[in-house]
Amino acid sequence: MNSKTSTAMTSIEEAEASIVAALGDAKALKRLWNALDYNGNNIVSVAEVDKFLGENYPVLKHQPTIIRAFKYTTLIDGDMDSWVERFEFPYLLRNILYFHKLFVIFNELDSDGDHRVNFEEFKQNATVLGLNLSEEEAQMEFETMDDDGHGMVLFAELCRWYAVKKLPVDGDVRDKFTTYASNERKAAKKLCLDRDPDISTKKFKQVEKKLRSVLKNKKQLHAQWRMLDVNNNGIVSLAEVDKYLANNFTLLHNARAVMRAYKYTTLIDGDGDEWIEPDEFPALLRNLIYFNKIYDVFDSIDSDGDHRISLDEFKNSMSLIGLTIPDDEAEAEFNAMDSNSGGVVLFDEFAAWCAVRQCPVDGDVRESFVKASAEMRRKHGASPSSSEKNHKAKNIKKPKSKFAGAVQAINKSASDAKKLKLLWRKLDRSADGHLSLQEVSTFISGKYPPLGRKVALRRAFDHTVSADTTDGNDTIEENELSSLLKNIVIFHKILATFDGIDTDGSHSVSLGEFQEGMELLGLSKGADADAKVFRTLDADNGGTLSLSEFTQFALKHEDILLDEGA
Repeated sequence: MNSKTSTAMTSIEEAEASIVAALGDAKALKRLWNALDYNGNNIVSVAEVDKFLGENYPVLKHQPTIIRAFKYTTLIDGDMDSWVERFEFPYLLRNILYFHKLFVIFNELDSDGDHRVNFEEFKQNATVLGLNLSEEEAQMEFETMDDDGHGMVLFAELCRWYAVKKLPVDGDVRDKFTTYASNERKAAKKLCLDRDPDISTKKFKQVEKKLRSVLKNKKQLHAQWRMLDVNNNGIVSLAEVDKYLANNFTLLHNARAVMRAYKYTTLIDGDGDEWIEPDEFPALLRNLIYFNKIYDVFDSIDSDGDHRISLDEFKNSMSLIGLTIPDDEAEAEFNAMDSNSGGVVLFDEFAAWCAVRQCPVDGDVRESFVKASAEMRRKHGASPSSSEKNHKAKNIKKPKSKFAGAVQAINKSASDAKKLKLLWRKLDRSADGHLSLQEVSTFISGKYPPLGRKVALRRAFDHTVSADTTDGNDTIEENELSSLLKNIVIFHKILATFDGIDTDGSHSVSLGEFQEGMELLGLSKGADADAKVFRTLDADNGGTLSLSEFTQFALKHEDILLDEGA
């Protein structure tokens, strides 16, 4: 049965007979499901149920009964999500019949047709319920039925009362009920129009379950990181992520989704550089799930497979993103999505629209994994104590030597005139004799990724301009390149040292962290003396040291930083 047929059931008897027959016939049931799930995404919304009944069983198309049947199916008979799936479909059909029959009873009680039953109506029509009550008994029963105490009974309250009393409806007894909260009333009002987007998926259920388990288990999390960071240098590139997914999570191995997840992790969740570090790994995993889900929906909307969505494709597939809106609103929504006004929507634009519209993706899975980063930071940032005597310093994240290769290459270039000249030519892309911060950042982060942290590059650039040059301009010239390279190394090591001392990840160093850091670096002169140094450095008297304040101290101890590596 489908919308193109002219055999829509117009009587309750015909509708019930058809549904009962379909429930006993697998092929007929499949045909009905296909008519309901017309976009073939294996989940249906309340709006799709409304459309299905209007086209096939108009006698059963009543908003209150659809809402109650849908809620009962998803919350009592189903898996408690917001959609009806294939396995829940038989329950939905039975519930539609059950609640329709209850709605008929409700309408017989509701004499004036105002969609609520007052006490007088209940008392006069109690026989509809098979009750023969005195005035006092009727009052007591009405108060039991009137769950919210507002002096009138709504359809949802009648449904609840039937369940509590375990009363049969044409031989069918339900002993459970769902509430009818304000958000459900809103849902009923906008049953035919839904302007709030939402995305629900099932395709990634198993892989998401596995990754949730990984993120809750420290050992599993660290084991996965080791599989990703195959060369054990403490950072991973986009290519390494791609290889890791191809070998371990093929369902998530979609180039466009991986790119979005990688960028979001480094630029939003991470420290702004171009690499994934251990403490960013949990964010990467959750973003891989999120962006793969979004891309899967994008790909479903993109019916012709050209990696872009046209207006017609968008209009034809709005149910995939939970929208039921008229054509003029659909066009306006599409135009809002098409941020560059190119007439089509690319995946980046679709992802941005989801963020702007705060579109939940399975309840916004990105909020589910926020606790794991601290575990990774503690695991991969911790250094063993140098002795039992210094056990308090064991949680300090002592800088690692992962920058050794890049540092060695930079130092060679800085001390060799020919290499320095060649490096200048590569850096000075505009060939104007001056280097901007952008030129330096682009080249260094690509050529020497461990030295590509933007915070450190900016500080190294500014320090070179202000302290190591005398020409008074704000760019780097060729004769200043050697100083810049040395400062890039120094400021990355300062930043790594600051991050190591900042054990709670607050982007500031407390007195306690500073004292433990002094011990670890071999600079401690006792708690009182270290506290005095701390107060001297705390220029704004804020009780903590910022990176700028710590840098003034670190620049006086370059020998310690250079010996330790970064």
